[in-house]
Amino acid sequence: MTTGSITALTLSAVQYQALDGGVAANVPEHIRLIEDAESHGARLVIFPELSLTGYRLDLLDGPGEWLSAADRRLDGIREICRRTGITAVVGAAFKDADGMPRLAALAVHPTGSIETSFKTHLHGPEQDLFVAGSNPAVLEIDGWKVALAICFDAARP
Repeated sequence: MTTGSITALTLSAVQYQALDGGVAANVPEHIRLIEDAESHGARLVIFPELSLTGYRLDLLDGPGEWLSAADRRLDGIREICRRTGITAVVGAAFKDADGMPRLAALAVHPTGSIETSFKTHLHGPEQDLFVAGSNPAVLEIDGWKVALAICFDAARP
């Protein structure tokens, strides 16, 4: 839909209770929810903080629930984003290229590429697990600029 020179951007903000079972259990559910959002015309789908594991910091003691941009467990999300043309923002415990542990929002684009944004205002036990990011990512979708904020980051200018 276009209003004047502005194209509307339909966004789905998913209220999501992560399933037990970590990344393996939650990726298929994310795919199902992205498909549902696409049936309602969404171009951007946003999931909550740590949506791929739930806010279960105890699951992050071992390496199995941490993701990287090249992680094959994200292939199903990449594929549904390619097929639907949706950008999906999922929450994950992330290790960047130098192994830095981050609390991340991963923007999976229709090209299959992943853009990362790291939580900048860590609090409580997060400070023991993650390194804070320096600034949020700004996505460009259908001519719109969308800044990402994770939880407490949204309360800070």
